[in-house]
Amino acid sequence: MLKKATTWLTFPVFLLMIGGCGTEDASSSDREPEENEEASDTEGEEETDERFPRTVEHEEGETVIEEEPQRVALGDVNIIDYFLALDELPVGARIDTIDRSPALQEIVESADPEGSITSLGGQINMETLIGLEPDLIIDSEGKAENYERNSKVADTIVLDGSNDRTVRLEQLADIFGKEDLAESLIEDLETLKDETKENIAPNADETVLFLRANGRDFTVLTPEENGLLYEEMGLETAGTFDDLGQVGVEAVSDADPDHIFIMEARREMDADNIGALIDVWDDNSVWNNIDAVQNDQMYILDPLVADDFFAGWHLELEALNEHLGE
Repeated sequence: MLKKATTWLTFPVFLLMIGGCGTEDASSSDREPEENEEASDTEGEEETDERFPRTVEHEEGETVIEEEPQRVALGDVNIIDYFLALDELPVGARIDTIDRSPALQEIVESADPEGSITSLGGQINMETLIGLEPDLIIDSEGKAENYERNSKVADTIVLDGSNDRTVRLEQLADIFGKEDLAESLIEDLETLKDETKENIAPNADETVLFLRANGRDFTVLTPEENGLLYEEMGLETAGTFDDLGQVGVEAVSDADPDHIFIMEARREMDADNIGALIDVWDDNSVWNNIDAVQNDQMYILDPLVADDFFAGWHLELEALNEHLGE
C-alpha cells in the first residue's frame, strides 16, 4: 500500500485566538476589590449602552437587538468556529457530528473545555432548543427554511452563505459589536495568505487538484468556487472541470495532477472509521497509476477544508505551506 501524507493540522494560532472563550473563573482569587469591581461593572454597562440597541441586516431582513445577547443558539454547525473566533460561547449548537473532523473537535473543546454547549442534535431538536430559552438564534443561509419556525422561539438572524467567508464573520461581529475583532482576524488571514503565496511560489508551476472523496466518486473543489486554493495562491489547476458535479476516478486520472489534496465528505464519512472513503481506492489500478499517488504526493486533509468553515481556510493555507512550501 502506498504511503499517504496525512495532514490533521490544528492551526495553533487559530486555537490560541479562541482558547480563552468562556473560561473565566468568577471566583478567581486575584479579583480587584469590590469598589473597583463596581466601577468596572459600570464601565461595562456604558460600553453595552453604546453598542445596543443595534439593527442587524441579514439574509431574511433586519432584526433589532435591544441588548447584548446572553443565550445564543446556533442552528447550523458551519457557524460555530466563526462564533468561537469572536470569543463568544453559545448555549446550544449542532455539534453532534464534530467528531468527524479532528480539527473542529479540537476547536470546540479548546473553547469549551467544560463541555457546556448543549447539542441541538443532528437535525435541530425543537424541544431542546426551546428548553434552552435562547434570546437569539443564528442560522446560515442554507438553513433559511427554518427561519419562520425558529423566529417563534427567539429573534433569529440568518447569515450569508456565499463563498466569501469573511462576510459571515463580519455579519456575526455586527451582532455583538465586535467589528474590530473581526477586522483583526481578517487581517491575520490576509497575512497568512501573503506568506503562503510567497512560500509556495517556487513550486507554483506544478499542478494541483483538491478533491472531496465521496466513496464511489469524487467532488472537485473547482477554481470557480475555491479561488483561495488555486488562483489566489498562483497555482495551476490540473484539468478542466466546468461545474461542481461529481467525477469518477478516470476524470482524475485524465487530469493527472502533480499534487492531490484530498479530504473525506464530512456528511458521508464514518467518524468511527475515518479515512474509509479514501482507503476504498487503495486497490484501484486507475487510482494507483496517477502520478501524484505513485509519487507520494497525495495529502489527506481534515474534512473541514471542503466545507465553508472559517477555520477551513487556515487549514488549506497550512496544508499548502507544508506540502508545497520551500
